[in-house]
Amino acid sequence: MTGTFRRYPLAAFFILAYLLSWIILIPLMLSQRGIGINLPFDLFFLLGGWGPTVAAVLIVWLTAGKLAVKTFLARALQWKVGVRWYFVVLFLPSLTGLGAILLHVLLGGEPPQFLIREYGFMLIPIILVGLFTGPISEEFGWRGFAQPLLQNRVNPIFTSLIIGALWGLWHIPLFYTPGTSQVEMNLFWFTINGIALAFLFTWIYNNTGGSILMAILFHAAINLTPAFIPTIPFQGIAERVYYFQIGLNWLIALLILPSLIKSKNPRIEMPKRNL
Repeated sequence: MTGTFRRYPLAAFFILAYLLSWIILIPLMLSQRGIGINLPFDLFFLLGGWGPTVAAVLIVWLTAGKLAVKTFLARALQWKVGVRWYFVVLFLPSLTGLGAILLHVLLGGEPPQFLIREYGFMLIPIILVGLFTGPISEEFGWRGFAQPLLQNRVNPIFTSLIIGALWGLWHIPLFYTPGTSQVEMNLFWFTINGIALAFLFTWIYNNTGGSILMAILFHAAINLTPAFIPTIPFQGIAERVYYFQIGLNWLIALLILPSLIKSKNPRIEMPKRNL
């Protein structure tokens, strides 16, 4: 098995990421629909999200050893990237959310009820939960492991398309699991949005030296923004706000396309076992 992981690390990662997550999320989906035993939702939802990161760490460990795992995980401490990139990763999702709401209002829509007053006192717990239900549990895999390997083979455009599509489709069980935010959303548009966001992730990744920390923070900002700026349909807003935000994400993706085409994969030595 180790030899297979070494020869086909990308294929092994994507298969394992799906397998490790879906063997937890599919039973949760069935449980929430009254099929089988009653499973604790919060625990299984949290554990199911760790497939990508666990898959990446497992492959690095089996093919390169424990010291390589430490080197791999240390890329999450790569914080010296320039102040402007902190602004991008922390505030870009909020700006597109506010832009979508502004377009909605300018076209005659009713302004939504912002949630910051209702949930403001829960800011710290929301941030902590948001970090561990997506950003940390996924980004060591999608951006930390798959991104550099894919960019060694194809250009940043195809890398973004591949990771964006597989990232979006990885969420499939959640779309059929009562109690998740995805169950109220459309898988097609969710994946289309994921591909647009993947372009932004690649742009950030290539301009921050392959920093996993920046990917984690950007993912966290994407997940946390709707808690304070309502942009998704189940929050009682007009659906077009959600579609406007998807459109803005794609507009930004197209605007950065020229620089993305010219960008290069950061020189990251993927862990290898010493012989």
